[in-house]
Amino acid sequence: MKSGFFYILEGYLVLFMVLALLVVNVIKNWRYYKIDNIYLFSMLIAQTLIIFYVGRSNFVGFRNFIYMLPILIILSLPGFISISHDLSNFIIKKFNINSIKKKKIAVATKNVILGVMCLYTLFLSREVWWIESNLTRKWINVGKWLKIHAKPSDTLATPVIGGMSFYSGLRVYDMLGLTDSHIAHKKVRLGQGFKGHEKFDIDYIVNKEPTYIYLGCFNIKKDAKDLSRYAWLDVYVKLFKHNLSKDYSIISSSFNGTIFSFYKRRDS
Repeated sequence: MKSGFFYILEGYLVLFMVLALLVVNVIKNWRYYKIDNIYLFSMLIAQTLIIFYVGRSNFVGFRNFIYMLPILIILSLPGFISISHDLSNFIIKKFNINSIKKKKIAVATKNVILGVMCLYTLFLSREVWWIESNLTRKWINVGKWLKIHAKPSDTLATPVIGGMSFYSGLRVYDMLGLTDSHIAHKKVRLGQGFKGHEKFDIDYIVNKEPTYIYLGCFNIKKDAKDLSRYAWLDVYVKLFKHNLSKDYSIISSSFNGTIFSFYKRRDS
């Protein structure tokens, strides 16, 4: 929880501009709040508590806050309108602008603040967007390769089920239990490893004898002896401790510029 507290603190410091508008909204409009505002605030508080409990994300950037941005922006809109109105009135009075130009000044002020907010939001999400889109593209390419080279009856074990499952069309065993009730309900000690990737049961997966076991988007030589350096998740640390060389061989390939490796059953 300590890491979650500092992660929240850092995240909200980064979001200071949106929070400032949110505070203005609360101060000026709290008497007029309706049930939808209370509902959005409840969602915001709930997500904050989840981050506090789970702790710091292992990925770069403040990716856990990206899902809160739409709520924060909706709640800060009245504050944005108030700030725009006050700023345009200040400019009009300060420079003694006539009534003909008042509307143009008001519109221009809102557009400038809105532009700054849009650029600020893009700045916050740039790293997460690039990483997620880059990884997703690679996993989609793995799925497309399997669609071409695997048989319809083949099965795949992978911790990355989305793009691979959809584009390959194969039956997929989820190594991290997101879609597997056995692993999902397995009792493990959480908070010690890579967050969101700590539940797994390698013996259970191996006993299912999947045709392919996805190893990662890198090239592993067929004669590689030490696979531990390829363990990019805790689940692979456990997997590589199994001696699967009798039933599986390592294959590496590429598709659309993406390099990847599998364990593949020798009898398939």
